[in-house]
Amino acid sequence: MSESERDSTPIDDSAAGERLDRWLAAPERLGSRKRAADALARGKISIDGTELGVRDGGRILVAGERVRIWIDRPGSGKGNKGLAERARTRGGASARGRGRGRGAPLSILHEDADCLAVDKPAGLLTVPRPGGEDSDDTVLARLEALIDPARRRRLFVVHRIDRGTSGVVLFARHRKASKILSEQFRARSPLRRYRALAAGAPGEESGTWEDRLSVPTGDRVVRPAHAGEEGSRAACRFRVVERFPGGASLLEIELETGKRNQIRVQCAMRGFPLIGDALYADLAGGRAVIDPLDPDHGRARGRVALHAALLGFVQPTSRETIECAAPWPRDLEALATRLRSASASSGKESSA
Repeated sequence: MSESERDSTPIDDSAAGERLDRWLAAPERLGSRKRAADALARGKISIDGTELGVRDGGRILVAGERVRIWIDRPGSGKGNKGLAERARTRGGASARGRGRGRGAPLSILHEDADCLAVDKPAGLLTVPRPGGEDSDDTVLARLEALIDPARRRRLFVVHRIDRGTSGVVLFARHRKASKILSEQFRARSPLRRYRALAAGAPGEESGTWEDRLSVPTGDRVVRPAHAGEEGSRAACRFRVVERFPGGASLLEIELETGKRNQIRVQCAMRGFPLIGDALYADLAGGRAVIDPLDPDHGRARGRVALHAALLGFVQPTSRETIECAAPWPRDLEALATRLRSASASSGKESSA
């Protein structure tokens, strides 16, 4: 048996049929999808002696194969700086930046010659807002500075999310890729999966929501369309991931349409607004939505408990399906933990 085979793990029947990146992300291996993607990008993963890359993350494992995770492989360390590494080491932050999301290094989830996918922190604009505050420091500005400090090369925004939302955003590196990717979004073909913490919960465990939404002239606030008003169709599928005894819930929502503030509005109008979303509180009868367990939650840059967890699209050149997963943020995990702890403590007090 070769040294490579001795250091590798055989795939048994229980793991056969699983995606490689998910297998790698298991707690007993690399521990997260982000670490798995990084290891693939750095040439640290091989199957039966064949080196794999980022695009092999969706490869289906076959029983009998041997997977090697070569963490200390020579030449695979951080000395080989691509854009992702420059983003980690330089941060891409404005020297004048203040507030949530400022100064935090950008995490590059996917990088190729056609496009870039980034894990946007909450509190940071995706692109400049004309005449708006903080328009000098955005995800777009940071990326363009990393690619070309002289700003001679520009990126094209394909997909964006609100300042107060965290998670995956997508940029094209040239006009042709921008056109191809934008056409996918117009056709509603990309996979867009979000996770959210809501102040309340649906009665069903899963289902579909479909509404008509409108944006009043001169306003950025989205509202349910009034009777007789046409509005725009907004549709999504939802699943309750976890219910907290105190009434809150963790939801997974997959967009079909993708209107502005769609998830926030559709949850609020059903009586369970997202935690931290004061903008649409009136749709839920004006109920308080700022987390009462943490007085500071939601104050910095309008953080809403919404995270763009997964974006799937077709790569413009290779036509391969790319899935970019943004890890569940620490602040939202801390909030979920507080909700669980508070609910558990309340239950103990009630039974005492």
